[in-house]
Amino acid sequence: MAKDDNSKEELVTVVCRSMGRPELKLALSSIRSQTYSNIEILLIKAGHIDLSEHVSDCSSAPIKLIDLGKALSRSEAANAGLEKAKGQFVTFLDEDDWIDKSHIQTLVDTLRENPNFKASYCSVQKTDRDGFKKHFTFSYSFDPILLMRDNYIPIHAVVFERSLLDKGCRFDEKFEIYEDWDFWLQVSQHTNFYHSKGITAFYRDGGESETTVLDPSDRFSLNTKIGKARAAIYKKWKERWTGEEVNRMIGQLNNSLVQSNAKLEESIHQRNISEQKLSQKRIDLEDIKQKLSEEHNNNLNHQEEIQKLLTKMEAAVHERNVSTQKSRGLETQITEKNDEIQRVLALLTELRKSWSWRITAPGRFLIRLSRSMLRALVEKKKSDE
Repeated sequence: MAKDDNSKEELVTVVCRSMGRPELKLALSSIRSQTYSNIEILLIKAGHIDLSEHVSDCSSAPIKLIDLGKALSRSEAANAGLEKAKGQFVTFLDEDDWIDKSHIQTLVDTLRENPNFKASYCSVQKTDRDGFKKHFTFSYSFDPILLMRDNYIPIHAVVFERSLLDKGCRFDEKFEIYEDWDFWLQVSQHTNFYHSKGITAFYRDGGESETTVLDPSDRFSLNTKIGKARAAIYKKWKERWTGEEVNRMIGQLNNSLVQSNAKLEESIHQRNISEQKLSQKRIDLEDIKQKLSEEHNNNLNHQEEIQKLLTKMEAAVHERNVSTQKSRGLETQITEKNDEIQRVLALLTELRKSWSWRITAPGRFLIRLSRSMLRALVEKKKSDE
């Protein structure tokens, strides 16, 4: 754990190599924001851009400019920082990367709690050039054989004891690419690395190390810078590795190939299963389409029958409405005739009661008698003919 009295904290030296890129401000700001307080920052001028504006005497993290008066390679700049480092612990932070505020505290605490380790490292989040997270993290448990194959530890992920410098660990200035890989191989000869799994550092893709390639096969081609750099690493270290180490590295490669083949075979198997399921789904889909087509045709027939029934119903309703209207007209006429009959009956009743009706009764009788006799004569004449 961290000590309560910050004044007793061991000094940590942060070496920052810089060509004067705009990202330098963010890198320095991330160092000054550390929860660990006893830090010195060595700003190594590797290019020709003036860095004096970044020098600061801030008590929490003073910045000291190291200017050798000439342009420096990456390895030369790293060694210039190591030569001036005063801290018991040392770490690097290049200007295009940055660290979380708990980064140094976490790794120093890890070394305090695990005295058998002289180097500790965190997991690192990869980002694009603009600092947005990508779907990749450097988060591998320490494996010295894997380190022989590849560099999987970004340089700013590690805090190590200065005592390793006393054992001769330095950056090989013949290397302009993978100089940090070579340095970790040197450190691994003296100690294992303790992996702290938390992500407390950020690696910006497309930096100056030129280790990022679009085609992975470029890493093994002698026609590319990165391929030539890897070959140079192996040329240096092949005489230093024991036969046992090389055999273990080859065995690890073989296991990786076996695992990759097993994964590939499993992927092919799963693909075949998926294709079979997809084929069955297609058959089922055709059946469903056929049934839907039949149901659709049935529905069309039903719709035609329903339309006919609706047409008949509309005609019946129309006829009913016409009949209703006629019935209503007849009812009106019947009512009117009844009223008229009632009026005539009432008039006849009045006439029968009147004196003139009574006086003319014999005349009406004679008229009816004359009509009857006339009809009889007409009938007799027709029969005679």
